[in-house]
Amino acid sequence: SPCHGWAFVAPYHSAELDADGRFSLEGLDAGEVQLVLVQPGVLRVGIKGVAVPHEGERRFVVDEGMIHRPGTVVADDTGAPIPGAKVQTRTATPDGTRDCTASVETDVAGRFTVPTLDGKGGLWCFAEGFDPLQRPGAYEAPLTLRLKRRGRVKGRVLQQTSREPVAGAPVRAWNWYTFGLPDPLVRSDTEGHFDALVGPGKGMLYVYGEGWVSTEVVGEAKTGINTMYVEAGQGEVTTVELLVVPTARVEGRVLDAGGSPAVGVGVILDHEERKTSAPLSLFRDLTRTITGDEGRFVLDNVIPETPFKLRAVLPTGPPALSEELIAASGETLEVEIRQEVLNRLTVRVVDRDSGEGIAGVTLAARQRRNRVAAVTGDDGRAELEG
Repeated sequence: SPCHGWAFVAPYHSAELDADGRFSLEGLDAGEVQLVLVQPGVLRVGIKGVAVPHEGERRFVVDEGMIHRPGTVVADDTGAPIPGAKVQTRTATPDGTRDCTASVETDVAGRFTVPTLDGKGGLWCFAEGFDPLQRPGAYEAPLTLRLKRRGRVKGRVLQQTSREPVAGAPVRAWNWYTFGLPDPLVRSDTEGHFDALVGPGKGMLYVYGEGWVSTEVVGEAKTGINTMYVEAGQGEVTTVELLVVPTARVEGRVLDAGGSPAVGVGVILDHEERKTSAPLSLFRDLTRTITGDEGRFVLDNVIPETPFKLRAVLPTGPPALSEELIAASGETLEVEIRQEVLNRLTVRVVDRDSGEGIAGVTLAARQRRNRVAAVTGDDGRAELEG
């Protein structure tokens, strides 16, 4: 039967289908194109190797080669059906000429039927209050997808010394053997309380950002022992208390090899990490900044009592590196980092016959990750620095 309201898309061209399922695309380059048939939120079918031009009308069967696979989504702990769960598949034919992305929802009995192609692909299932399910490879019909009910963590963020509540603290979760958790997981309210779904299972829970960090993150760097793990089983509620201290702050400026301020360059905060540590390197927005006027920069989320280095990436030459630093909670360090004096190579380009210098010649050199360039002057000389 004809498809209604779908869009056929080729590179830089699109057309809406009429009531009879017909469309026309003009202005295509000769050769082969990939067409994509889209029903928003429901189905996307890609067809490769469509020859252009084509005389007359060409017929495309949307569900050609598809297998409509039935299934059911149930709760892992009770076996009860889950209505309104979203099931998504991404499959392709073995030769790669056709691919299909489909999305369906379960009915009141948790049942669904999803179209797939007989080839490689993956399946995902999502439902509110449950851990998302990911299943690669081939499918067996009928499918029974068992979703694990998420656990819940409730707690409060408090200052370590005063026990005062901390509002707006970003509570982060890691290593829960799941996917789809937001980052941050949740932010504490005006009284320091938070409530969020996690897991189920065991994982880290800690605060980092907005000028605060969990005491466990600070202490772990010294002891090498991770005390940030909490556990929440299916449908269980776990209560935790997260104690925090103010992060440290580093201010400073970056100078190039000639001693001039480096404006608009990136400055990266590299903390010392251990195998048991929270993954601080993932939070690039918290540990990176750009220098402003006079090469000045500020970084607010330095982990106290944890060794760190600063690294500034300049347009040419090696990065500017600081020595290893360490700061106390609430402390502000003033740091100046300067690019090492660069090696310099003087080159003169001359005419082979006359020996006269040639102006305006671009020279370039690459060494490891550094690339430098210069243009010869009136006497044919240029200096490659770095």
